[in-house]
Amino acid sequence: MKINIAISAYNRPEYSRRSIAAIFGAKGFSHEKHRIFCAMDCNADGSFNQEVFNIYEFFGIVPDVAEQKRGCNYNVKRALELAWEDNPDFVLMIEDDIIISDDALQYIEWAARKYKNDHSVNTIGLWGHDNKLSLPLSSKDYGKAMRKNYFSCWGWGTWKDRWEEMFATWTTGNDSHETSWDVVLSKHLGEMDEILPAISRAYNCGEQGGTHRGKAWPDFVASGLVDPDEQIEYWEEVVEKQNEEWPVYVILGRFGDIYMVCKQLKQPSIICCMTQFAQIVYELFPQHKVFELGNDFARNPARAATMCTMKYPDKKVTICQQDGQDPKLVLPFRSFQAFQEYYANL
Repeated sequence: MKINIAISAYNRPEYSRRSIAAIFGAKGFSHEKHRIFCAMDCNADGSFNQEVFNIYEFFGIVPDVAEQKRGCNYNVKRALELAWEDNPDFVLMIEDDIIISDDALQYIEWAARKYKNDHSVNTIGLWGHDNKLSLPLSSKDYGKAMRKNYFSCWGWGTWKDRWEEMFATWTTGNDSHETSWDVVLSKHLGEMDEILPAISRAYNCGEQGGTHRGKAWPDFVASGLVDPDEQIEYWEEVVEKQNEEWPVYVILGRFGDIYMVCKQLKQPSIICCMTQFAQIVYELFPQHKVFELGNDFARNPARAATMCTMKYPDKKVTICQQDGQDPKLVLPFRSFQAFQEYYANL
């Protein structure tokens, strides 16, 4: 199987050095199976970082340097366009601050073959968004993958037919959050899923200089845990698909609020809450599904409502929180007793 690799780079030589070295050092990498294409953005004045250019050139890659500044959205798009030009079976997208694990390419090849004709799968992700693992790990844990109605941008790949659908809806906006390429792709995900590893095959080291800064360290990263020289059996954990009629409840408050809602609900529901409360909700209320919201949503119910509506466009989304912050969005409980009675009668 021919798997091309698209790289988006800009102005961070140390990140580029680590990222490309990890690709070349990954188990199963070969020039015959993996062609690498790099789109490199320039500065506002048209100059570019020569050190970054030299790093890729050292590895035999001549970056496609922008003549005028593209920005993150269009530089990622350009990298993908380049990678598809010689008609590979699959393209893996790696931004310059993504470090892949030793067995990442083995996992990608397994998934690219397995799900090629499964059109319920939109992308294969490298970052393990939802691990649900505990130490010590068994050898079976190493190969576990999960299906989620999700799109993760920290190392991902897709096939030509699905790329063409992405291309048709690619963002036309700037690099702000609302029009960021990954947010726009998430909006058009619909019912399609992503295959994600339980143990992450990538991490994001990009604390400095990126458009959307951040550092992603999942609970478990494959490097150091998984020996790529072992014969790893990759497999998908099959879980019951959630009922389409399940309502969505967004609870931004304390755990007491979450507990009261979950306890009183009469039917399985999707509970959207802060990441810090997710695990205990999983354990106490296994009949419900949980969608984790980052801590930056805690004081912004309007943004939380938008995110959950994007995630579940065909479901009723209810924002509920005692002493809510936005009377236009939050159910108007007059007292804690009213709060209890409302959920008791659902």
